[in-house]
Amino acid sequence: DVFCVRPLPETPYLFGFEKEGRLNGAVLAAPPESEFVDYLNAVTVSRAFIPPWEKKKKRLKLAIRAKLGLSIDPARLPWGAFGPALVTHAAHTLGLMNEAQPIDVFYPLHYDHLSLLTSPGLALSDLVTRRTACIHLYNHKMADAGIPADSPLGEILKI
Repeated sequence: DVFCVRPLPETPYLFGFEKEGRLNGAVLAAPPESEFVDYLNAVTVSRAFIPPWEKKKKRLKLAIRAKLGLSIDPARLPWGAFGPALVTHAAHTLGLMNEAQPIDVFYPLHYDHLSLLTSPGLALSDLVTRRTACIHLYNHKMADAGIPADSPLGEILKI
């Protein structure tokens, strides 16, 4: 659910901020043998990982389960537990936040403003900057959106 406006930057680590202090992984690449990839893989297969960004009560409940030897089913974690919060946590933990692209490169449109994608009279060029490589369409939030032909999303569909 990402539409490329121009070629992606050629860097070893490819991820960017979706808002101040928070990365998103809709555009994600890293060297295959990197600590970053190893960290993400280890967390997503672990049956004992407790997301440090979760509320204290949730972390405590997960910690009790882990102490009792009860595995933590990743499917029982909240939606998005292995999404932006994990990518941000991994990059921060490994000192890779400086590798992140600025907001306007991959996420020029915040998910709270997705209605702009279907706003008649706007063009895609109204939503991007000269640095924008792609625009995340946040498909899970756009499922029921009508798409006027003279909207940015209508323009994308014509391409």
